[in-house]
Amino acid sequence: MVHKTRSTSLHRGHKGQAVCFFGEPLLELTHNSDGVFSTQVAGDVFNTAVYLKRLQTLSDRKLKAGLLCSVGNDQISNLLFDACRVHDIEADWVLRDPLRTIGLYSIELDRTGERSFVYWRQNSAARHVFVNACVSMAEKLAAEYGYFYLSGISLAITEDSVRDRMWAFLHRLKALGVQIVFDSNYRASLWPDVHQARREFINALQIADLVFAGVEDCQPLFSFTVGCSSALVQTLSAYTRSELIIKNGGAAVLYRGIQGELTVSIEPVSQIVDTTAAGDSFNSGFLFGWLGGMSIEDCVGLGASTAAVVIQHPGAIIDHGTFNQAMSDIFNFLSIS
Repeated sequence: MVHKTRSTSLHRGHKGQAVCFFGEPLLELTHNSDGVFSTQVAGDVFNTAVYLKRLQTLSDRKLKAGLLCSVGNDQISNLLFDACRVHDIEADWVLRDPLRTIGLYSIELDRTGERSFVYWRQNSAARHVFVNACVSMAEKLAAEYGYFYLSGISLAITEDSVRDRMWAFLHRLKALGVQIVFDSNYRASLWPDVHQARREFINALQIADLVFAGVEDCQPLFSFTVGCSSALVQTLSAYTRSELIIKNGGAAVLYRGIQGELTVSIEPVSQIVDTTAAGDSFNSGFLFGWLGGMSIEDCVGLGASTAAVVIQHPGAIIDHGTFNQAMSDIFNFLSIS
């Protein structure tokens, strides 16, 4: 049973409605049945930022999303700035790297909408953000943002040579009162071995205030009963006192935090077209509710509804009008203003 109490995680003031996203935006290559390619900017943290801003436009709230990353000086990297303008994402923290460029990826889908990826990111500028992003920048960022969002992919793509600078940056944000949001999003191919990944994940868990953890993501990293959300909660609780949102595919979402331990069922989606950005869009819906002080039950419901809309359409970032039309009905049902 879930009690509809309001979240106490809400920051007051302008910073409480401002989230900075750190990660690697990429150019997503897709092709139609005629073999013609098109591009758009996507990538896990960028997807979450986009859908968070889209949800905001359906409400009366003022919510800011910013992006910390690095791209090149070339024309293809300029597409990120174009995308930030289109999606109303602050690009003041997007750094330029004259030696590198933005990464690319393509998606192949099977008949059930499951994905396989091909990446071209060896020369990605995002790997070297913390060559230039220093602790003094953290102080400026903390003056604008109440939340800082990163993922397992954010950790994975950071070059080992600048990892110490990354952690110094994150700890400084934490010391300045910025709340850290971490999404597990483990991709084995991005890590040299599972042991390093596990160490870095534990470091993130130890400073996080809110954690989105996927059972499937975390299974290779931690020893717990296969497919069991409660076992993952017990495992992660050894490393963090954060609020935990445990996702387990189409099964119920498990919450553990200041409101106790709650299980929230979600409606299955019968027609799945493309599961790209399913977790990213869930996180955006949950965050939108969480920042607005909604109950955990409604936060999960909004996250699941957002993801359900996204996975019924192709691509990581679906058509804006299609998304708004579907989500407007959900906002009306939940009486979100």
